[in-house]
Amino acid sequence: DRGRLAGLILRLHARRFSGLAYVSSQSRTTTLAFRDGIPVMVDSSAPESSLADDLVARRLLSRDEYAELIARVTEDLVENEDVAICEHAVSLGYLSEEQIKRELSERVRSKLIQSLALVDCEVELDGAPDALSGVAEYPQNVGAVVYMGVRTFYEEDVLRGYVPDLKRNYVRLSKAPAEIARFFELDSEEIALLNAIDPQATAAEWFERSDLETSHAMQLIALLLIGGMCEFSPSAFIAPE
Repeated sequence: DRGRLAGLILRLHARRFSGLAYVSSQSRTTTLAFRDGIPVMVDSSAPESSLADDLVARRLLSRDEYAELIARVTEDLVENEDVAICEHAVSLGYLSEEQIKRELSERVRSKLIQSLALVDCEVELDGAPDALSGVAEYPQNVGAVVYMGVRTFYEEDVLRGYVPDLKRNYVRLSKAPAEIARFFELDSEEIALLNAIDPQATAAEWFERSDLETSHAMQLIALLLIGGMCEFSPSAFIAPE
């Protein structure tokens, strides 16, 4: 994946990896936690707004409640400020446990999507049995999140460097279109592109007929290639008997 993370995340999902992936990108560090191949937590050194500030901005907390939470978190020595804020918010009756789970899960999802913007990544895996000890887990829909990250951060000119010349190559899916569509949560036009793939026709023939914008279609095809869900060949694939 040329120093990016989409391929890594999809491979770890396929391997059902459990543990931590330590990612270094330029001057930034990110830690991804996986349980059976599912991303469950993301910690990053990148600056971000505090969860308490976001909750106030969305009017889920009052200013007085915010002040009380910050005071309590400041008194404690905590490893994860977001989790501590949420625990105190529940204990004080400011938010329900269901609200907390939803907020923390959405925050993990956002960080995971942002991790797809990283370039020149160096990765170290820790699959030790106790690697996830003490990690709060908020499982994510890996396919939909990775696709959103690719749509957001993988530019068309970069993706064309991944994908062979469509006019001179043929494509065959390695999984059923319906299975791929469920995994990435594709819409009807994206599914139509999958169904149009013809292993006996050059990729350009069906690609150029797609109702998707060219950059959008290229992102989808590149994602399939990165995720090992399609293969290219300079000659037509033999039709199954």
